[in-house]
Amino acid sequence: MHEFLKLAEPVLFQISFITQAMLATFLIALLFEKLRPASKNIPMYHRETPFELLNVFIITLTVWPLALYCINTFFLDALQNAFTYDFTSRTVRSWPLWLQMISAAVLLDFGLYWYHRMMHAWLWPFHAVHHETENVNWSTSWRFHPLDIIISFFTLLILYFVGYPAESIFFASFAVHIMSNFTHFNTRLSWPGPLKYLLTSPHFHHWHHAKAKDAIDKNFCIVFPFLDLLFGTFYCPKPEPEKYGIFQPQIPGGMIGKFFLPFVEQGRKIRGLLTKPKT
Repeated sequence: MHEFLKLAEPVLFQISFITQAMLATFLIALLFEKLRPASKNIPMYHRETPFELLNVFIITLTVWPLALYCINTFFLDALQNAFTYDFTSRTVRSWPLWLQMISAAVLLDFGLYWYHRMMHAWLWPFHAVHHETENVNWSTSWRFHPLDIIISFFTLLILYFVGYPAESIFFASFAVHIMSNFTHFNTRLSWPGPLKYLLTSPHFHHWHHAKAKDAIDKNFCIVFPFLDLLFGTFYCPKPEPEKYGIFQPQIPGGMIGKFFLPFVEQGRKIRGLLTKPKT
């Protein structure tokens, strides 16, 4: 029993940490979503909240470690042996800490912007798991297909390739995670003037989830909206979206369906492309 507890200790610590993080997120969201809701029709707890919360544990305990293992095993050594690594690493490490952290966050969000566009364009069946909810709130940020999360982790390779130190990579990852949680809150909050181009807000990201033709494939950034402005995907009308979700039918079959059916749909899309008659 003692040996079992010793082996289980890291997992138990992770479960405890995840639970505390979820509780903290819930309490902060409770303040925002009750005092200033974007939509009074979206409850804090709905029929798919259990799936979204269970997904946190699945992603954190299995998907994250798998993604990091793949990065460490197959890519990290090769990147750090690249001919540009020594030069870029020395350059970055000569900067003041604040500049390292901010530039790392911008560069990571740049990678996530293009990952996000790729998921919409090429791997939509997997990303649709995140978008199909009609109740965008505090738990939506944990509603992802595992493959979606694994692919997103590879954006960290940009920071490793450039040679950012560990604390800058941690800061950038932490900033992205916090903003991803915050911008899904069901709260009426936007930034005034030029600030709306500098940092994302719940209002800005809610339009990414809006069930509206003009909002399709808009607002891909996680932290810095000027990336959307730069690449022509910025869209932020003043009113709150009237509806959220996707124009396709929702994925059936509960949690099992949301895991397996995107593979089926993606396979169907690939077969359609391969068998498309040439003109």
